[in-house]
Amino acid sequence: SLRAVVGPELSGDGKITDEPGEGWEIWGEPQGLCDGTYDAVCGRSTDEPCILLGHHDARGAIVGNEWAGWLIMNIPAVKEGIIVVKVHSWHTKDENPRAKNWKSVNAKRRLGELENNSDGEEHASVVYRTNDRSWPDLEEADLDPSDQRRHLVRNYDTPELPETFAFDYAINGEITSLNSTEFDEKRQKLQRVVETITLMDDPEFSSGAGDDGKDVEVAFRLRGVGNNIVFGISHIYWA
Repeated sequence: SLRAVVGPELSGDGKITDEPGEGWEIWGEPQGLCDGTYDAVCGRSTDEPCILLGHHDARGAIVGNEWAGWLIMNIPAVKEGIIVVKVHSWHTKDENPRAKNWKSVNAKRRLGELENNSDGEEHASVVYRTNDRSWPDLEEADLDPSDQRRHLVRNYDTPELPETFAFDYAINGEITSLNSTEFDEKRQKLQRVVETITLMDDPEFSSGAGDDGKDVEVAFRLRGVGNNIVFGISHIYWA
C-alpha cells in the first residue's frame, strides 16, 4: 500500500508524519488491467483510436516534485534485506500538472505563517522556502535554430540538477539524503529508460524475523528543486 505525506517532520517514534499530501499523481499508465495476458482489458480510454487494440506498452509512474511531499510505501515480508526502486529521472514540469504551479509543500502555508501585528494587520512570521529561484523552466530551454531535425521520440535524459538538489529516501523513518553527485553515483542505468537505485542490501536486516520476514516502510521526496524537477517512481522490488 502507499500514501502521500507532506513536510519533513518525523513523529516521536521516528516515523514520518502521515499528514495527507496532494501532489503525487499517476502519469502515463493506461486504464484497465494491463498485466500482459492475451485476454486482459487494457487501454480502453476515450483517447484510443481503437478500444480493441488493448496495447499494454507504457512507462507509467507515480510522479511528483518537491512540493508533492513524501511518498510512502509499505513493503511486506522483506526476508533477504534487499529493496530496489526503479526511478524515472526524466519527467518534465508539465507531466506533474497537479503540483506544477505550487510554491510550497501541498500548496499550503505553514501553521503560524500569518500572525496579527499590533495594528491588527496580518504579516508573515514564517516564510516557507520555495527554492523556486532563477533557473529557467525545463520546457523553456533555448533551442538551436539551426537544428531542423524533427524529434519523434521524447527526451529521456535526466535534466541538469541544481546544486540545491536532494533526493531523500527513508527506511522505517531513517532518512538518507543524496545530492546530485551522490544520486548519479548510486543510480544504475541498466538500459536507456531503466534506472534503479538500491535502497537496501543488508542480509542481516531480517535476521530473527522467521519465515514471515519484516514489513518495511519506504518513503521518497525531492528537495531543493521546487517544481522544476519532477521524478517518477514506477517499481519497487524486494526480497
